[in-house]
Amino acid sequence: MKKLSICSIFLALIILLNFSTSVFASGKNLRIAMLLWRGETKAEQGFKDGLKELGYSVDYTIMNAGQDRKELRRVLSNEMAPKLNELDYVYTFGTTVSKMTKFF
Repeated sequence: MKKLSICSIFLALIILLNFSTSVFASGKNLRIAMLLWRGETKAEQGFKDGLKELGYSVDYTIMNAGQDRKELRRVLSNEMAPKLNELDYVYTFGTTVSKMTKFF
């Protein structure tokens, strides 16, 4: 009997945690800029799929530097800077992009 009660409580906690995560995720539309060095890869698709599976509604702004440092500077200055206060998160992929964005 005691084992059944512990299992029931544990199951109820799991259901409650799962429900609260879904409620939190569905409550906000995230705005994420994806700053990429070489275009979208499987990593970006996995990131998007993961957020979708968790129930997040996301507006993505994708910015591709095309493996060009000058283009990356332009993207950071002309596209990223004006939108920075409107974004919830900035996703970067690639060492060059991540380092330049960090010091931007």
